[in-house]
Amino acid sequence: MYDENRIRVLTEVEKQSHSVDSILSILLDKYPSTSPDHLTRVAECLVTFGWGVAEYDAYRAGTLGEEKRQTMVAWFTERNSAQRWAA
Repeated sequence: MYDENRIRVLTEVEKQSHSVDSILSILLDKYPSTSPDHLTRVAECLVTFGWGVAEYDAYRAGTLGEEKRQTMVAWFTERNSAQRWAA
């Protein structure tokens, strides 16, 4: 049920793991030389697993835990495979 008293502005931390749009906006600002299409897929991946910008930062720095790194790689592999079959 909708409750107008519960509406609030998300904190910066919440924005970093809230939605594809908010994550994408942050990623585009942080990594302007990276392909927007790639960052869109990254944002989708992060939201799929309930992760945020911090996980992508760790991935880029090479400090993301092995389990999460493998999960990201598997997600991208599956996504890329599905796109090839759709073409």
